[in-house]
Amino acid sequence: MPLMQPKEQVILKKHPIVFFSRQFVRYPTGSIEINIFIYVILLMIPISIVHEAIHGMAYKLFGGKVEYGFKGIYAYTQEVSGQAIERTKFLIILLAPLTIMSVLTLLLPYKLGGIIYLLNLLGASGDLYMSLKLIRYGWNSKIIDKKYGFDVI
Repeated sequence: MPLMQPKEQVILKKHPIVFFSRQFVRYPTGSIEINIFIYVILLMIPISIVHEAIHGMAYKLFGGKVEYGFKGIYAYTQEVSGQAIERTKFLIILLAPLTIMSVLTLLLPYKLGGIIYLLNLLGASGDLYMSLKLIRYGWNSKIIDKKYGFDVI
C-alpha cells in the first residue's frame, strides 16, 4: 500500500520547497537551505529593480522628479522636488509596483510566477504599511515624500 494517495502527491509537488529540490534546478551548494537563500537573493535583485522603477514611473506620471537609493540593503525611490502630492495619487504610487507586478506574474510559469509574486509581496510590505497609515487621512490631504517616509499637510 502506498504511503501517500495520488492527490496528496500532487499537493506536495506544488510546494515551493519541492520546486528547489527538483532536478532541473542547479545546485551551487550541497545544502538545500543555502541554495534557496542564494536563489532568493538572486531573484530579489531584479525584482527590486523593477519594483523601484515602477515607483519612479508612477512619480513621473504625476509630475514628480525621482531619485533612487539604498537604505542598508533596501532600495528606495524618492520624489525629490518637494512638491505636495494628492493622497490618492500617492496611494497609487505606493501600490503600483505590487499591483502591476502581481498581474505580470500571471503571465509566467506557475511556480516561477508564484515565487516572484511572493518575494515582491514581501518586498512591498513597507508600501502596504505606509498605505494603511495614509488611508487614515482625508481624501484632500497632500503628501510630501521624505527620506524617512512622508509628511501629511
